[in-house]
Amino acid sequence: MTTSEFLRGISARLDRLFGYRQECRRFRRDVGYRPNLRHPRSFNEKILCRKLFDHDPRFPRVNGKLCMREYLRETLGERVEPHLVPVEQVIARAEDFDPASLPEACVLKPAHSSGKVLVLEPGRHPEGDELIRIVREWLGGPSFGDRHHEWLYSQVPRRVLVEPLLQDREGRLPLDYKLFVFHGRVKLIQVDFERFTGHRRSLYTPDWRKMDVRYVYEDGPTLDEPAGLETMIELAESAAAGFDFLRVDLYNLDGRILVGELTCYPESGRGRFWPESFDFEMGSWW
Repeated sequence: MTTSEFLRGISARLDRLFGYRQECRRFRRDVGYRPNLRHPRSFNEKILCRKLFDHDPRFPRVNGKLCMREYLRETLGERVEPHLVPVEQVIARAEDFDPASLPEACVLKPAHSSGKVLVLEPGRHPEGDELIRIVREWLGGPSFGDRHHEWLYSQVPRRVLVEPLLQDREGRLPLDYKLFVFHGRVKLIQVDFERFTGHRRSLYTPDWRKMDVRYVYEDGPTLDEPAGLETMIELAESAAAGFDFLRVDLYNLDGRILVGELTCYPESGRGRFWPESFDFEMGSWW
């Protein structure tokens, strides 16, 4: 064990010791009410309880971006293969990473974290030394899970994935479709727009009716029903089978459905809803 690994372990244990109170303070600040963790009723309360108390050994397998691929192959078989985003490189050590080996257009993302992504477009790559610095920081920096008390990330091997840059036929980055699956049924579909500029978000029912609900971000535009919606729902429900709740994140490239990731802790259990009552309605689905 290296010194940095030892210190990270000590930091993680101390953080968990004080995590309960810290997470309750963060929850009240971000969500707007005090969480009831003895008798959780809202969606956010139940996510917070999962973070603090539920160490289901399946969580690291489904939530880690690399482990998730093997999990889906085991549970869904060969039929899932066309729905997996290709992985062009897996980087375990910054010392072994050669920026010159990257495709002209690609995406870098850590398999053991959430919300971090580096989009590399043709002719717009950072300098090699800067790319190595980013990869080293992702592989060796503080654990995402430690900062947010998300236990599962401490169990996921630290890796950086290189994936192809996904674009639709118009050359645009694909929309993010996030399907909330409760007890094997999709109950809500979230669509995110312009994540890297002016993030907006829309919520839809499974039969594609836009809901008058905001979740963290400003409301996004109204979309036509995407091609392959039935395939998206079937794939999400199959991937989340056996869980009381799981979010399945998909890309839809003109009807070609790809799995982005599976998520156990949406918004880390601190995503505010307007109206607030919808938080409790979602909690009732769980």
